[in-house]
Amino acid sequence: MKKGKVAVRVKGGNVDRAVRIFKKMVMESGHLQELFDRQYYIKPSRAKKEYKKKLRQQHLITKKNDNWLT
Repeated sequence: MKKGKVAVRVKGGNVDRAVRIFKKMVMESGHLQELFDRQYYIKPSRAKKEYKKKLRQQHLITKKNDNWLT
């Protein structure tokens, strides 16, 4: 997924507000998450295993919540 640039204009010299807005935009754009993900190389087979494990956990949580409602 290609991400665009993130920029914020400072209005009226209010740098603190601009920094807060910038941090929020960076978090929402996914730039920070991508940086953490690229800190080290993960082999494709390992990434596939982690992805399947994540799906399995989500399914179990959903299944548990469905049983709670009935």
